[in-house]
Amino acid sequence: MDSIPLPSFLKGCLWSYDLDALDIQKDFKRIATNILIYGNVRQVNWLFDNFPKKQIHSILTDPLKGDWDKKSLNFWSNYFKVIPDKQKALKKSLQI
Repeated sequence: MDSIPLPSFLKGCLWSYDLDALDIQKDFKRIATNILIYGNVRQVNWLFDNFPKKQIHSILTDPLKGDWDKKSLNFWSNYFKVIPDKQKALKKSLQI
């Protein structure tokens, strides 16, 4: 099965990635995480229109390490009614 190309309007939340090089299935966790953290309404709607909520929900139950900010993690955790591993998910703050 060929991978579907990502729409160009996702570049705003995946700015440091080459959209043509991302695979929608293999890189789902990265794509969905960035959309939920940095995405606008159009980008989030695209995510919800193209993937089942259960699959999106899984990126909160097993989050990418150190990617999430507190506000985004709390919002989406409440939305999906999950308790994420905050130790794993949250960005580490710099101690000065």
